[in-house]
Order: sequence, then structure tokens, then C-alpha cells
Amino acid sequence: TEKLLGEISLLTSDEEFIPEPISLARRIQDPMAELVKVEPCHLGVGMYQLDIKKKQLQDALSEVVSECVSFVGVDLNTASMCLLRRIAGLTENKAVQIIDYRERCGAFTHRKELLKVYGIGERVFEQCAGFLRIGPTDPSYNKFYDNKLTTPLDATIIHPESYPLVRSLIGELGLKEKQIGSEYFIRCFKAKSQGYDIQKLAEKYKSDKETMHLIFDALNKSLSHDFRTEMSRTPLFKKDITSLENLKINSVLTGRVKNVTSFGAFVDIGVGKNGLIHESNMKGLNLHLGDVLEVRVNKLDVVKGHINLVVLNKCS
Repeated sequence: TEKLLGEISLLTSDEEFIPEPISLARRIQDPMAELVKVEPCHLGVGMYQLDIKKKQLQDALSEVVSECVSFVGVDLNTASMCLLRRIAGLTENKAVQIIDYRERCGAFTHRKELLKVYGIGERVFEQCAGFLRIGPTDPSYNKFYDNKLTTPLDATIIHPESYPLVRSLIGELGLKEKQIGSEYFIRCFKAKSQGYDIQKLAEKYKSDKETMHLIFDALNKSLSHDFRTEMSRTPLFKKDITSLENLKINSVLTGRVKNVTSFGAFVDIGVGKNGLIHESNMKGLNLHLGDVLEVRVNKLDVVKGHINLVVLNKCS
């Protein structure tokens, strides 16, 4: 990745500014932050998207994008307007107001400071606060949490309404709030919380089981943890198969479902052309967009660019 980014930087060193290499480099560094700039209707979601009413499609896709961005979470002090406007509870106008506040008043130091932004009241804060994280922009800056208003909890997925519960819980375990996210805290929390009954804890703190699971999950991870790092890094496509000419009958490959139709599913196997799994070759599997499959090449016509596949296994 670093080598590729270096090659991309050479493409932008000329006097003429070329935006494409910059966009490519940003997609490598943080795909979500760059792709979120693209309107959902332009992402290409299947051959039948034109059969759906434009507003209905736009609303449905926008909701999915918002869920994805909110689920991952963003840094309140560095997120772009394109990212912020996709956070649950925020709009484009509110995102602009947040950025304007950052430019006028400097970086946010705690989540509650959001309430000082024009147009953000208690209701909006309640919706968006858990998806916006705040921490030192420079990880080596150790004095960030010396300010009594700052807390490591703001760099977790825990919502501010649960902070009193968390403080009571870690106090009961003999741990300190300022240590949250450190290796020492994580090690001690795991050791001391073993054997806890989540349901009984939820009843004790007048909360619910789901919230307690979320809190335990957050306290077991480093600050600003990105769950995407937990995803498999195994390459999806085979390195030596990059074009139709590399394919052979009975070749076994992995691919991702790109479109599902009434007669089958189209799968990207990394050769520039999607292969078709006819419904008769699905082995009764119910396939969805994004599913990762192991497939076998059943028929191949290089001239016409036709690839017929058979499902072997569903990997995800």
C-alpha cells in the first residue's frame, strides 16, 4: 500500500493538478471517507434500479449509507462534511455548522460541546453523539485528558447517557476512567469482569442487556477502535487470474455477488467480467448482494465474454 501511495504521489507532482490519483490514494487510506462523497444512486446497485422510483431508491440507499457511516463512527474533529451529514440525526446544514464551529472555536474537546453548535439541541445530540468520537488528533499528545472536561469515553462507542453507569461499573472494579483504552485497563477489566452475569448487571444498573454488551465490548478495546480492522484481510481474488484468458473450465475461484436476478446471480471473480450463476446451479442457496462465494467455472466463452459458474460454497 505504501509503495502504491508513493507511485500515486508522483502522478500529482507535476504542475498540472490531477484529482484522480488523489482520490485513488484516499480510497486506499479510508475507502468509506472517499466513497461517501458519491451519491448512492451512482454506485450501481443492480440492473433493476431504473425500475424503482427515483426518490424511493434515493431514500433507501441514503438510509443504508447512513447506517454504515454511523456504525463505523467518525472523528468529530477531522470528519468532512460528506461524512458528518451521513451520521444519524445530522443533515448537510448541521454538518456545515459543525465544521464552521471547528474553524471558529478550534477542535472539540468533549461530546457535550456539540450542544454549542447552532441547530443542535438535546434531541439531535441524543441521536448522533454515540457515533461521533473525540480524542487527541495527535496520538502522542499525552496531556489531552488533563482537561477535566475531556474523557476517554468520548473516543468509544458508548453513548453519553450511559457514562454514569460506566463510571459506577469501573469504580466497582477498582479501575480509573482516565485509564480506559490503555493496555493496562483492558487487561485488568477482562480479568476482573470474568464471570459477570450481563442480565443481572443490566437489572442492577436499570439498563438493558444490549447496552451492557455494548459497554463491555467498548471497554475491552483500545480508544477509537475501528471494527473494520477485525475483518478478514485475505485477498478475495487469485493473484494469477486477472483476465478471461487466465480462466479454464473447472477453475475454482472466490468472488462476490454483485447482482441478483430472477434467473440467477452475477458474481465478480476479478477478471473484468462478472460470471453468471444460473438458478439451476445455486444448489438451493439464497444469495444476496455482497455474499462471498467459492465457485467453479462451468462454461466459458472468451470471445463473447460469457462465464457460467456453479456454486461450491458460501463463504459469508
